[in-house]
Amino acid sequence: MVEIQIMVEFFNKPQHAISALEVWEELRVERLVKDYQLVLSELLENKQGFKSSREIFDDESLSWESRYEAFEEGEKELPSIEKIENYFYDVEFKKYLFQKMAAYIEKNMHQYAKIK
Repeated sequence: MVEIQIMVEFFNKPQHAISALEVWEELRVERLVKDYQLVLSELLENKQGFKSSREIFDDESLSWESRYEAFEEGEKELPSIEKIENYFYDVEFKKYLFQKMAAYIEKNMHQYAKIK
């Protein structure tokens, strides 16, 4: 399920890919930053094939099977995405990430709320 969610985000909203990298950098999740940069490189290197797959997927006049096949073709353009997806199946990594997120929010609470 995580695999599909991550791929769907890349596929439907590639502009969010850069923002996600900025989040990982801000949180200082170095492993994820390094691997995510690799995925972004693949996206940029294969942007024409990825764009073509996305255009086919977005064509509602085609059958769902044809559209999903285009989605799967787009996924092939990003072979390193599996490594990112695997992080989110790892309980220890998720615990580490959530701790980083909580620490970041606590450190920067003044940006999110006014505390009296």
